[in-house]
Amino acid sequence: MRFTTDSHFAASQPHVRTIYDTMLAMLRDFGPVTEMPKQSAIYLVNTNNIAAIYPRKSYMNLEFKSDAPIDSPRITKGAQLSKNRYAYYVKLTEVAEIDAELLAWLKGSYDLAGGPVAKGWSAPDEGIPDTAEEFIDHLAGDQKPIGKSLVALIRADLTGASESIKWGAPTWSLGKKHVCNVIHGDDYVGICFFNAGALPDPEGVLHGSGVSLRYIKLQSFGARDQALVRRYIRAAVELAKG
Repeated sequence: MRFTTDSHFAASQPHVRTIYDTMLAMLRDFGPVTEMPKQSAIYLVNTNNIAAIYPRKSYMNLEFKSDAPIDSPRITKGAQLSKNRYAYYVKLTEVAEIDAELLAWLKGSYDLAGGPVAKGWSAPDEGIPDTAEEFIDHLAGDQKPIGKSLVALIRADLTGASESIKWGAPTWSLGKKHVCNVIHGDDYVGICFFNAGALPDPEGVLHGSGVSLRYIKLQSFGARDQALVRRYIRAAVELAKG
């Protein structure tokens, strides 16, 4: 059985999905985040796990990491994983609970996710891909040809760029500046642009409200889609060079 974000929220009240979507959008202000739905939870990943989400009927439990003890009545459960690693749970019942304190905890967990996985905090069972090809292999069946064609287009158009896996996704950089990476959701494959607050969007196709990240959702990849992506890649390259 293939698990999706939608399947995890199928038995939840609508406001629970709103809590999740709001938190995910805010989390992506820190940088790229990949959703990895598994049987037990939805894992939010960059290089390693940032958080795990456990939807319930009227609320959701959020699990995140910290490098220091947290003493707060909001913490419903906690455990010390190693000398400098802790895991904590917070119960979220409404969007208003995604406040400055919670975002500070998530920012700390996001930063820790760039380091080694702590004992007791396991990566999703598929692991983090080592190559773009492995990333494509993890996509749903109808997303694979879109992902494969998108990666080929980026490689052809971003000549001179370095390619690596960062935040669990194929990422292309010019020097020290990241240009774009490939992401995916339940029903799309996307190209995400970095430092894109100033990226022109004459066609109104960029999603995201963060300071630095914007992405294009692709549910097909015909000639018109390819031409569109190429235009935005060229603009992103000019922005990176500037």
